[in-house]
Amino acid sequence: MKENATNATTDLTEIRSIINSYMSDSRPLAELEDLIDIAAFMMYATYVSRNYQILSINLDPIFQVDAAPARMGNDYVAHQFVEAYEMLESPCCKLPHVEFDLKRRVDMQKAILAWVRTLDRSSFPLKETEGFDIAHSIAGALEEVYSMDDGRLACQFASYTPLAKLIVSLGDVNGKSVFDPACGFGSFLAEASFAGASSLTGSDIDPHALQRARLLTFFANPRGSIALASENSLLRSEGKLFDRILCAPPLGMRITRSDIEECAHAVMPLEDGTAPSGPHGEDYFIARTLAELNDDGIAVLHVSPSFLYQQQKSRREFRQALVAQGHIDAVIELAGGCVPGTAVKSAIVILSKNPSERDVLLIDATSGALEGKGYFDQTRRQWSPTKTGIEWLTETVRNREAIPSVSVLVPRERIVETDADLCFATYGDVYTDEVKTRPTSDILADIGKSHDRAEKLDAQIGAILTALRGDAK
Repeated sequence: MKENATNATTDLTEIRSIINSYMSDSRPLAELEDLIDIAAFMMYATYVSRNYQILSINLDPIFQVDAAPARMGNDYVAHQFVEAYEMLESPCCKLPHVEFDLKRRVDMQKAILAWVRTLDRSSFPLKETEGFDIAHSIAGALEEVYSMDDGRLACQFASYTPLAKLIVSLGDVNGKSVFDPACGFGSFLAEASFAGASSLTGSDIDPHALQRARLLTFFANPRGSIALASENSLLRSEGKLFDRILCAPPLGMRITRSDIEECAHAVMPLEDGTAPSGPHGEDYFIARTLAELNDDGIAVLHVSPSFLYQQQKSRREFRQALVAQGHIDAVIELAGGCVPGTAVKSAIVILSKNPSERDVLLIDATSGALEGKGYFDQTRRQWSPTKTGIEWLTETVRNREAIPSVSVLVPRERIVETDADLCFATYGDVYTDEVKTRPTSDILADIGKSHDRAEKLDAQIGAILTALRGDAK
């Protein structure tokens, strides 16, 4: 097991190096956002080219990546190369059916040849020897690259890999059907696949996001069946229900009046008839989520902090109904830096379809009481849970543990009476770092000792200077 883990780490490092080297060398060809998509497509083409037999793909040898330098001569040939991979079929794999529209605005001949040169320098084979370990490592590398794209799509469609792992761990997805109705680049679906989900379904309204999700989920499970569709995440799909819904709707999304009217007709009210009616997209999304869960289903959602406390009337009433009717099970407040491209704070809300009377668990993952425990990594731009932190948070939620200055169990009646405020600080003991003060006499004694040492040092320096003057004479 340790050897497998070491191999996987080595594979990930090599693949990450190939992608980063290619993007660094190819900066003159395209903008960063486009280079990421070119690198992802070329990684897909290379993987298929070198593993077409185990994937049961009938690939014409002239379109294999390693044969590209001998064939490239003009844009027409380069476009033929791209189209060959767009239309591939396999009886045993669900291929992503990419539509690579970059070929209309990027010199694909130069892009392909630059990729082949990068492969030659690497000498990493990208060829499976057992199972789909290489594919899984490619998925891990693409997750990282997608989440670090700080272009216009970052905040809308990306999640850092550690956060995706945390969401999936909290969802306990092994053997469960999983749905992400705003899947973005597909991080939650990829991690759910690694965690043993029985089936995966995703949708998003943005075609570029779906393109990336198709490639990422293919590498996460080359022989799996991951259904992806273009769909408005605010509107319910009739029919299928799911065991788990994992999602990060666009943080703080506000919708227009016309969207409100459309969503109001489509959304399913809660048991007491309460339904969202304001401009907050997250509220409609939560209502949709509850409607699409199986009776014992669970949803784990990454939301903006305003959902926890905002007192706009319709939002407050909807939140009160969610608490009173037993659907909100736990809330985890996160620090700023969890979302690519922004430093805003956020939160995780865990919902259950089955109403519960038990207390709501509120966790402050930003508490100073957790410092030094190794639960979180923080840099200037990013805050993320470590593997240890993910395990700790999952166990804390599972055991419903109240920890001084970190987590608290709050009766539902009290939350409803407090305007459905779901912030830890409203109910728990906020951590304060105790500053130990010293007696004044001790401080004065230390000052006196320092003064004596300074006088002795001054005398020693004076003696040395006198000696030096004597030698000079």
